Amino acid sequence: MALSDKQRAANRANAQKSTGPTSVIGKRNSSRNSLKHGLLSDIILINGESADRLNDLASSITDEYDPETPSQEMMVQNAVAAMWFLMRCWAVGAAGLNHEMKVQAPSMTDEDAATRAMLAFRSLCDNSRHLDLLSRYQHRYERQYFRAIAALDKMRDERNARAERSRHHEENKQAAEFPEPIFAPSETTQSPPEPAPEAPGEMPDELPAEIPAEKNAGAERTRHHEENKQSAQIPEPILRPAEPTPPCEPVL
Repeated sequence: MALSDKQRAANRANAQKSTGPTSVIGKRNSSRNSLKHGLLSDIILINGESADRLNDLASSITDEYDPETPSQEMMVQNAVAAMWFLMRCWAVGAAGLNHEMKVQAPSMTDEDAATRAMLAFRSLCDNSRHLDLLSRYQHRYERQYFRAIAALDKMRDERNARAERSRHHEENKQAAEFPEPIFAPSETTQSPPEPAPEAPGEMPDELPAEIPAEKNAGAERTRHHEENKQSAQIPEPILRPAEPTPPCEPVL
């Protein structure tokens, strides 16, 4: 499981490109990551395993979930340890097959690699129970890892929900400090401009096409008034003169 020098150099180069956490709590946790990862390395590492690789795994999970409380930090360490034990099972299984392939009969060296691996796997299954135990350990560590990840996802969702509620509370508080007016100001209606007064004695350029009905009615009333006034000034005679009768012709 040891990393090569090229892999270590690539990991260091990738770490330098990372911007790291941006929040205050994230920066505080990141400053303590080296100490926590160092303590975890002393507990779970065995001879031959890489502390740098373990620290890289722990840093990646820590940066992803950004733990803020001791319980969240414990879940992160639980996930890191479970994944590391699972990777160890993979490495032990591969090492067991490689060892069995080496102790095979010299006549097996002419076979291809897949055939030799199959024969080594069959020999281990027939003569030892360590593959069964290794498979049980793998399933245990997988369940442990995914339980820790599910707990971290739930904690992160709750943290985001609290932050969202706090943001809405602040927005409502600001809205309460500056309430909107109950009645919005009505829009002012602009009346049409009044026509400019005409100069006395000046005729308009154009006459209206139609005279309104009110003007017709007023003119009719004025005409009747003038007729009544004239008839009142020149009264008609009481007795009209009799029309002259034509002379009678003599009767012969």
